[in-house]
Amino acid sequence: MTSLTRGICALLSISLLLMNSAKAESEPETSQDVGFGFRIVIRSGPAVPNAWEKGHFGFLFYKDLELGQYGSYSIAPSGEYALFQDGPTGAVVLFTPGHSSAASSGKVSGLLGRAVSLA
Repeated sequence: MTSLTRGICALLSISLLLMNSAKAESEPETSQDVGFGFRIVIRSGPAVPNAWEKGHFGFLFYKDLELGQYGSYSIAPSGEYALFQDGPTGAVVLFTPGHSSAASSGKVSGLLGRAVSLA
């Protein structure tokens, strides 16, 4: 093997290693309509900043407005309200589509669905 060939092989090997070691980026995977203009978008992305591995996270949207990453959620049968638990903080959020407003009402330890009945 000539020195030129060895050099090209080494350069290709390093390039492949660098391409495979890129940090995880957030990418949309699926979008599901859940009614009244609300939808769930599942994204893959880093679980923590600068992570190499990807996790899968659900985000609640109202039309094109991202409400947040959710732990659990419930939409009123009338569609006038949505209650969800913000995944990262645990805050319970009440969103009113008519006013495009959200109000945080504190935190619940664990998942909201286990703390209150969503029916």
